Amino acid sequence: MKADAYLEEHNVLVYLQDAISQYILIKDGDFNARSAAKFFHEYFSSVKKQSHVLLREYEYIRSTHYNRTAFVRNVWSSFKSLAVMSNSLFTAKELQGLITLICHDFPADIILRTVHYSQSNNQMTISFIDFILAFQIEFCFQEFLTDAFKEYRNLVLSQHTTSEIAAVVQNINIDSCYTSRSEKSQEHEKVSASEFRESLIRMIKNQYNFRHPPIATLHETLIEYSQVSFSRFLKNLAYNHRCNDYLAALPDISELKSQLTDEANRIVRPKSGRKS
Repeated sequence: MKADAYLEEHNVLVYLQDAISQYILIKDGDFNARSAAKFFHEYFSSVKKQSHVLLREYEYIRSTHYNRTAFVRNVWSSFKSLAVMSNSLFTAKELQGLITLICHDFPADIILRTVHYSQSNNQMTISFIDFILAFQIEFCFQEFLTDAFKEYRNLVLSQHTTSEIAAVVQNINIDSCYTSRSEKSQEHEKVSASEFRESLIRMIKNQYNFRHPPIATLHETLIEYSQVSFSRFLKNLAYNHRCNDYLAALPDISELKSQLTDEANRIVRPKSGRKS
């Protein structure tokens, strides 16, 4: 691999520019070679450990694929204990409160959309495992999901006559399609799963520049359906093992539950006292 290609693939210049900016900000003109070497060593060590995204602004966190997966991993590791101790479902507002503890300006609409389509009780509450699985899809594939919705919307509109399109356009928007509702209420929004799958694959193969699920994952998430809604597509992506492994932000889905069980046992297990 050529040097330029390597630098671009691994976003080295993004991190180098940020490191320089952070150093200038922190040192405030007090520069020397020794302090600079120490700072850059600590900065790039934090990047390797994936702790570099903690307490950083949203634009930095979303600036690279590596940052996004690192942030998802930090959300999981930071709050899984709380998820065990609360033993309850979370609202979007509560989840937003947690995430802003490690990113003060994280957009509320991302959290809200995630809860909308992944909750299953129509009460706008969600377990932490369901949330983190859906959140990694929503955050790591942001651009792809926006473009996938455009493909989906075009297919919905193609199913209606010219006189019907105006009314359909008002109802088919990204917020409504992210909302989890009964299958019956979404009948008019469903499209052919095979046509939707093929449209996504064509989009990806046409020099698509953004991160996207593996094509095999798209087959797996849609192949068992004849008709599919956008929210069902999102749910299937969230629980797809291949997609979870591809992002590599979280443990295997079954391992997530195992980790919560281990965490619960660790929390409730009394510490054995030393016999006198």
